[in-house]
Amino acid sequence: MSTYETAKDQFIDVKGVKYAYRYFGASTGTTLVFNVHFRGTSDHWDPNLINPIASTRPVLLIDNSGVGRSGGEIPDSFTGWAQNIVDVIEALNIKEVDVLGFSMGGFVAQLIALNCPHLVRKLILAGTGPSAGPGVQGGKPEYFGLLAAAATEEEYHNGFLKTFYSLSDKK
Repeated sequence: MSTYETAKDQFIDVKGVKYAYRYFGASTGTTLVFNVHFRGTSDHWDPNLINPIASTRPVLLIDNSGVGRSGGEIPDSFTGWAQNIVDVIEALNIKEVDVLGFSMGGFVAQLIALNCPHLVRKLILAGTGPSAGPGVQGGKPEYFGLLAAAATEEEYHNGFLKTFYSLSDKK
C-alpha cells in the first residue's frame, strides 16, 4: 500500500484538461475524495491525517483545473470546481465515493453531494460553511481579497489572519 508520501502523481485527460491526482491507500472500501482549502493543492494535506485513513480505504486527491500540477483554467465558481471533481471521479470509473471538504473544499463537497447524489455515499465537512445566499452572513470581502492577491509570505499571513480570525480585546 502506498502512503501520502510515496503515492505517485498520476494524470488523466478529461474534457481537454489534464488533471493531476493521487489515488492510493487500501485496495478495498469506499474511496474518500479530499477537497482542499483555498490556494491548496494535493501537496497541502497532513500525512498524519491522510495515512491512517488510507490504511483502511482508498484515498483520492485531485488538483482542480488550473491548480497545482493540473492544466486548464481555474474555475470561476464553486459549481465549476465541483463539476471538475465529479468529471475526474467519473473518468476514473469510480461508481461511489465519500466526499470530504475542508474550508473552501467544503463548499465544493456540498455541491458535489447536492448535484450528484447518486455518486456520494457520505459527506464530511470540516472547517467550512454554507454557500452564500439569503440570510447567510459572510466575512468581509476585502479581507478575502487580501488573501487572494497575496504575493509574499507576509501578505499571505496578513490576509489569512484577517480572513479567518477576528480581533479580540486582547488582540
